[in-house]
Amino acid sequence: MKKIIFFCFTAFLFFFEIFIFTNIWIFLSAYSVMYSFEEIEEIPTSEVVVIFGARVHGNKILSDALMDRADSAIDIYKAKKAKKIYVSGDTRSEFYNEVETTVHYLQKRGIPNIDILQDPGGLDTYDSLHRAKYTYNISSAILATQEFHLPRALFLCRSFDIKCSGVIADRHTYIKSKYFYARESLANIKAMYELIIDEIPTYSL
Repeated sequence: MKKIIFFCFTAFLFFFEIFIFTNIWIFLSAYSVMYSFEEIEEIPTSEVVVIFGARVHGNKILSDALMDRADSAIDIYKAKKAKKIYVSGDTRSEFYNEVETTVHYLQKRGIPNIDILQDPGGLDTYDSLHRAKYTYNISSAILATQEFHLPRALFLCRSFDIKCSGVIADRHTYIKSKYFYARESLANIKAMYELIIDEIPTYSL
């Protein structure tokens, strides 16, 4: 019985150390290229500004998080810091389409179609950035997303050899912010695992 307890305790310590190390590593690797919106003039110019998918309501209304990402991307584009806007997200259902809903939002705000790149295969952050590199041949990007999400997104972007910087897109106070931060700490572990096994996105082409 003591051996079992010792083994379980040792295993717990091992995985806890991996958990802590991974989260610290990801944050520290991204911190130097994270910008607030007030620092927009300091952001290096890139090929695209990326809008990652997030919840939409009835294929008509963006969630607060997605709206903040889209509005930040629009401002970055209009500041001539990115030539195009790369919209990635979940499009698996005709009744739920993050990309189409976001594109309509951009169009209504004067973004020309020629400057919008649509990625229908961005089921998660890993897939969005893997496809940005290997499907759309993007070599530089600005990531416009929430502060809790930005370190992981930048870490993955750099891992795919995309020159990148990130803008904190928090323009609302999010009701579930504590939950988002807690979930992100687990998502960091998933991201590291996906990189280690060189996972192929669900939609790889």
